[in-house]
Amino acid sequence: MLYKEIVKKISVGVEKKLKQKEYLKEGLFEVVDQGQSLIGGYSNDSSLVVKCDLPVIIFGDHTKCVKFIDFPFVAGADGVKVLRAKEGVDSKYLYYYTLLLTKKIVDKGYARHYQFLEKMEVDIPSLPEQNRIVNKIEELFFELDSAVETLKKIKGQLSAYRRAVLNCDLTMDNEKWKYVPINEIVEIINSGSTPKSDKMHSSGEIQFIKVYNLAFDGSINLSKDPVFIDKDVHEGLLKRSKVRAGDVLINIVGPPLGKVSIIPDGDQEYNINQAIVMFRPNELVQSKFLAYYLMSPQVVSWLNSTSKATAGQYNVKVSTCREIRFPKVPISEQNQIVKRIETKLAACDDIEKKVNDVLAQAEAMRQSILKKAFEGGL
Repeated sequence: MLYKEIVKKISVGVEKKLKQKEYLKEGLFEVVDQGQSLIGGYSNDSSLVVKCDLPVIIFGDHTKCVKFIDFPFVAGADGVKVLRAKEGVDSKYLYYYTLLLTKKIVDKGYARHYQFLEKMEVDIPSLPEQNRIVNKIEELFFELDSAVETLKKIKGQLSAYRRAVLNCDLTMDNEKWKYVPINEIVEIINSGSTPKSDKMHSSGEIQFIKVYNLAFDGSINLSKDPVFIDKDVHEGLLKRSKVRAGDVLINIVGPPLGKVSIIPDGDQEYNINQAIVMFRPNELVQSKFLAYYLMSPQVVSWLNSTSKATAGQYNVKVSTCREIRFPKVPISEQNQIVKRIETKLAACDDIEKKVNDVLAQAEAMRQSILKKAFEGGL
């Protein structure tokens, strides 16, 4: 039997589908679209509520997302297929079968995919057997979901532990240290600027770093949407914001604030835009110690508290960055602190990698459960 023979397509007129720009953040009725989240937004317009017997299956024609909907809803515009199980087919059985079949459809990008789903072969046993299979799937999924929830909590605890490591090893209350404004130790603290659009290119000599290239852990992603400027602009108009190996960058526009990256080793120079501030280490401060200090909870919290909010955007002045209270610590002690921090964070990274590996396996297990269920293996 073909998939299209076991479902009834519910017609939803174009005029009844809500465009994403018209979604509300709160409202009487949930909007269901083809996005990853179960609920895309809200609407207060009762005339848009899809008239159909519930439950139904929502299939994202472009995204291949599958959703089980048992509540009144408004359909999001474009790509939403509303499907109802025909007589003799359990709705949950149809939903789980659709999840399995969808994984077999080759991803065609933003093309439509239902045309492939409707031509797929399906096996429809008796209703009691459908119910038994659904119950077994949900029993196994419950156990799997409980394990996944535990793993996600562990990831959250690891994030909290990382913050605690920095807070403990770089505490601003350490009585042995003397604190001074950071510009008394770090000689060069500058923000960047953005040249006119005709000065920026998709390839070129000098990479122009933006906030999306920065990270929260000291690393930097230079492969993400790279932008370049010519060397004459780098040496002339933007010469104040040259950055090089060992320089530490932070974002001063958010949310969120708290991104900190170190420019990697090498002879390559870069430049930065006005949403980034560069700190250049010297003989008094080590790059990693400076980076860890700038990403510590107390510094991020202080920057947040001193930022100016405009239209939901947080801005920190360069002059404020120069006032960050920084400890006068000998280089030898800085090296010891960095080594201690990195040992603890490396252990965290190892645990997180194992957690991520298991989470990836959990999704594979979900598909394995569905495959066995519909091949008579449960």
